[in-house]
Amino acid sequence: MTYSFETPPPLLPEEAISDTVDCDVVVVGAGISGTPAAIRAAELGARVRVLEKGPTFGKHRTGGFAAFGTKAQRAAGIELPQETCDRLVLDLWSCSMAFQCRLPLMSLWMRHSARVADWLSDILAGKGVEVRAVVTPSITGPGLRASIVRPNQFWNEYCLLHRMGRTFAEGENVDWMAPLVDYAVERGVVYHYRTPAERLVRSEGGRVTAVIARDADNRYLRFRAQKGIILAAGDFINDEEMVAVFCQHLARNVNNFSNKYCTGDGHKMAIWVGADMDEIVAGDVFPGQTVTGKNLRPDEPFWALYQDWWWCPAVASMPMLYVDIGGYRYGNENLPFQQNAVAALSMPEGRVWSLWDAAWRTKFPQIPEKTPTSLNTPQQVEVDVREGLTVKADTLAELAAKIDVPADVLTATVARYNALCAKGRDEDCFKEPEWLKPLDTPPFYAAGIGAAITGTRGGVKVNPDMQVLDKRGRAIPGLYAVGNNAGSFYGMVYPPQLEGSGIGHAFTFACLAAEHAVSQ
Repeated sequence: MTYSFETPPPLLPEEAISDTVDCDVVVVGAGISGTPAAIRAAELGARVRVLEKGPTFGKHRTGGFAAFGTKAQRAAGIELPQETCDRLVLDLWSCSMAFQCRLPLMSLWMRHSARVADWLSDILAGKGVEVRAVVTPSITGPGLRASIVRPNQFWNEYCLLHRMGRTFAEGENVDWMAPLVDYAVERGVVYHYRTPAERLVRSEGGRVTAVIARDADNRYLRFRAQKGIILAAGDFINDEEMVAVFCQHLARNVNNFSNKYCTGDGHKMAIWVGADMDEIVAGDVFPGQTVTGKNLRPDEPFWALYQDWWWCPAVASMPMLYVDIGGYRYGNENLPFQQNAVAALSMPEGRVWSLWDAAWRTKFPQIPEKTPTSLNTPQQVEVDVREGLTVKADTLAELAAKIDVPADVLTATVARYNALCAKGRDEDCFKEPEWLKPLDTPPFYAAGIGAAITGTRGGVKVNPDMQVLDKRGRAIPGLYAVGNNAGSFYGMVYPPQLEGSGIGHAFTFACLAAEHAVSQ
């Protein structure tokens, strides 16, 4: 079967090309990986053009990335022995199920991450943006940015995470992409906004030499690259057919918070010149509210309360008792935040349920009243009930009816859970005792939890030089892929055990791609 994204558009006749621009490196995409690639290539003396589909560069405010042995870590007193780094990378590979992800690429990231992170940190420091190592965990439980649940060994014990600008506790992070673009322009990089790349030019079985783009005036321009073309065009979450082929489960997301321009343009262009794709593509997913469990967004003005967050509201985001749509418990609710979101995607309705009782405030004194997601107060819970975000019932049977799960199954699940709570040991899912509290005080509450998604994590296969590979594993000369345009790094999930690996490896590999391209 041939899919529409595999079929290239007809070649343009020569007379349709309005102009030809000669340069050394063309970067397709002005985002987290594209701009660092352009900067590095320019620093090495290359003439660089950046093609961007949108009206401006890709803005990014979360700013968290993982790296190994940076200046920021050393300044914070964090030492990372080599054997520790080696084990972490091997564990990351294992967490990705060692499927299609290439361990040499992961170790490559580890070896170069500090150099590239320090390089970008120096650039940002010159623009007034501080990069700091995060000594305390920033995301440790399902959807909560607070240090109230058990530490995750990867980013808490070893402090791999960094933040650009202010931390979440101090306020919203700065937009760190703007100063990088300013720096790129100062070094001669030319950005072409509203100029989507549409087609690569490759001689029969040979080198990719140019990319055809269409500008805001609907003119076709040919950008010829003497050194190489770097695809950094983002993911494909907004192409329904590609999602259905490479990651069908992601279509069950509750809310899509991705960049609307991410429609797989870079992947398609690469496929048309012979590139191979990952077999399955992971998603960048987070626990998200499902309101009544029907995967609908709240209407205004209520949505205005939550529009800046895709996390679950109030108590639902805590590691209470989680059950699937059949009423069965399915996992440790206190695993890193993406775990439960991924589990929700495995359900036909894309939703699971978080359950708690009326005594939650006294049973869990460690829950702060105010978090970045919402207020955790009894009053706020009742607001959520009135708004339909949370379900309330006087009995478990009534609650089961309201959330449409079998009452006998839910009752048995809660009875088993309460028995484990009485033992003080979770023999089924091994949750920590401080979060192992019975549901025995009516009324009872439930909130639907689904997966909000920011994009896909995977794409065309690459080698350690970031060169795109064809279906026989051969490098396609002149063509590179980085960021979410590239694959070969993740398996079936984005491993939540190491927050920041996506951005961290994106700009690290962007730097390596630029260095290899300019050296040719």
